[in-house]
Amino acid sequence: MNVDLERLERPRFSRGMVLSDNDLTALVEWTRGRLGLQRYHDGWGVACGLDVRCVPGRPGTVKILSGYGVSPAGADLVVTAPIETDLSRCAEPCHGDLPSPPQPCGDVVVDLYLDAAESDAVPELLKSCGCDDDHVTTTRVCEGVAVRSRVVPWAPDMPDPLFEAAKAWQLKYHECHDVVRRFVDEGVASSGSSGIVHWLSREAGDAPCDWLPRLRTTNEPDAVQALLDLVVFRRHRLLRTGCEECTTGEGVRLARIWLRRSDDADGRPGCAVTLIDAYPPYRRELGPTPPHPVAPGQVGLTSYVWQRWDQVRARWHGLTGQVDATIFDPGETASALLTLLDASDLIAWEPSADPPTPILVATPCLGIRVLGFHSAPRKVFEPSAESPPSPEPPPSPATEPGLEEIRGVGPKTAAALRGVGISTPRAVVTASIERLSPLMPPATDPAEVQEDAQRLLGRPS
Repeated sequence: MNVDLERLERPRFSRGMVLSDNDLTALVEWTRGRLGLQRYHDGWGVACGLDVRCVPGRPGTVKILSGYGVSPAGADLVVTAPIETDLSRCAEPCHGDLPSPPQPCGDVVVDLYLDAAESDAVPELLKSCGCDDDHVTTTRVCEGVAVRSRVVPWAPDMPDPLFEAAKAWQLKYHECHDVVRRFVDEGVASSGSSGIVHWLSREAGDAPCDWLPRLRTTNEPDAVQALLDLVVFRRHRLLRTGCEECTTGEGVRLARIWLRRSDDADGRPGCAVTLIDAYPPYRRELGPTPPHPVAPGQVGLTSYVWQRWDQVRARWHGLTGQVDATIFDPGETASALLTLLDASDLIAWEPSADPPTPILVATPCLGIRVLGFHSAPRKVFEPSAESPPSPEPPPSPATEPGLEEIRGVGPKTAAALRGVGISTPRAVVTASIERLSPLMPPATDPAEVQEDAQRLLGRPS
């Protein structure tokens, strides 16, 4: 059963209506679909029972005991009597070369799955009458289960399925930066405004709202901001696909099983079960699907990405005991942005290590958002060697007034300005209104702040 989340039709009946088999079947399918949606808040996996054990006298066979579970698609998995399955014949490595050196737990590793299956229920009367099955219409369906096994590629250290899923997730998350990487590698920044717009237009795809029209009508496009918009949008698409895991997969994992090569009495190659691990992560217990896979023992960080910092700060403090964060301006070059993104793409945190530092970015319309996390000191986010040098060295604090001397700039605003690299009145004057706006108090006009900063710069020392 795979429910289409965008279309779930409920049958409607009226007085005098002639019901057909299609109408009644539609009612059944609607009911099953609605019940299947329970998995999104109750979860899926093994609810009770369904233990996996060896079978005495049959070394290559395991037995699944009775129990109840819910499939990834929300179907009930009811096992009323033990099911036996022979793994020695279905595990191909049992018939091939053995790993070298021999392993203490076994030569072959198999993951065992359970999923829903259906079959027509043919009445005994029809079975005994010799009727041709092609002309028999059954009125009942047996809801059962199917047992599947999958050989896990052998390795000296067998991979943990959660660890492997976390690695794959990290790779997908990192690939969101590839658009910036291509921009830097192809040297697009030197192609002029029209060349930059043309290149970005080709990379847009289903870009954010109004992104492409605004880009094409801008004489001097801000390539760095446009690239950051694309990265954030790609991350957003990735982080909002949590329903996928509930509709795909190989069924409910029951156990990981180790087998050792053991020829039978007739000399035919086969395997004997040596070890069964029916505990997580090799067993999928009933529960909601985690938003994103995280390696065992780690804390996921992607639930904070692109959230408003003032909204998640208390939660972050409760988790780490810290509220420190770094507000970063990606700078004027794509290479600086790429350095920032690659350095702040942690998806998980190991609690035995120091908490990572939230990297914040100030946006004109959305406020201060969490761009990512990094465990290294802030200096790794400074512009790379490819960044052009400043046209003039920053003035000495001894010869230039402080930020707090500007009307409308208090200690908190000054700290926010310094956090994005605006540390002098001269830097305030040269900054754009869009860059200053999210750092100002609600009642403060950034243009007036710039005017007063200019006044200070013109004041005799």
